[in-house]
Amino acid sequence: MRYLAPFTALVCAAGLLALQILGAIEYTAGGTLYTQASMIAAMVAVAVLPLMIEWAWHRKAKGAAAAMSIALVAFLAYSLPATTGRTGEAKEAKANTAGKALEDKARVQADYDATKKLVDESNKWQPKACAGGVGKDCKSATFILNQRQASLEKLAKQLEGFQAAPPGDLGSSLWADVLRTDEETVRNGSILAYALGLEAGIFGLMWFFGRGLRAITETTPSKELDEEIDRFKKATANDKGPPLPPTEAIAPELKGANVVLWAKDFETRWGRKPRLDEAEAAFKDVARTTIYRRLKAA
Repeated sequence: MRYLAPFTALVCAAGLLALQILGAIEYTAGGTLYTQASMIAAMVAVAVLPLMIEWAWHRKAKGAAAAMSIALVAFLAYSLPATTGRTGEAKEAKANTAGKALEDKARVQADYDATKKLVDESNKWQPKACAGGVGKDCKSATFILNQRQASLEKLAKQLEGFQAAPPGDLGSSLWADVLRTDEETVRNGSILAYALGLEAGIFGLMWFFGRGLRAITETTPSKELDEEIDRFKKATANDKGPPLPPTEAIAPELKGANVVLWAKDFETRWGRKPRLDEAEAAFKDVARTTIYRRLKAA
């Protein structure tokens, strides 16, 4: 179970990164292979660099951490337009489709209304023209009436064929009303928030994976670590020195984080570094590997 949380974070981060890379491939569609590869490499680097920065900072390699931080900002600036571009294009396309459908229907409706007026005029005029018999004026009026009625029927069918206009970006409309602003501002803000949220999610999940895995390995014994501890014990042995002081000489708080302070205090009092077995006797409830690493850090 101890591996469940960090590896779940890794899977989630990989899923978000895959989604981001998909957007990058669509964003660079039609570009050269180098352009597409550069965008994907930048996104992968942005996901991994926070782990490397934290690792370097933890080991006091501040120069390396600063250099990688600059690279992180640069790659982030390069890759963000891909995420915002694809999301923005989808939102704008939806809004434009809705607007165009409304414009087309309004145009046909205007033609229908104008033709309806002409048909009404012909219906009034045609009976008068044919009152004296089927003459030249009657045939002309009847022909015009038939033409106008045919056009009206055609426009009516076009209106019937119009499906309900797509709703467009209703979320932006709603928030624009709530925030007393325009839809474009809301749409642009949501696009940027999504891109930054995606990056922050990947950063946080990758960092959690790295920290969780490191916490597990620090307290997981291994054959190599046992051998290193044995070498450390031999190197710090004090067989020829004065008798060992009692391990209870310094009352410690039994927490791994206090091993370093305890070891420094021990060295100040007794003029030498404590051995591993002495530290183990003082911190009985702390993992052996944790004590060993804290002693090395001291």
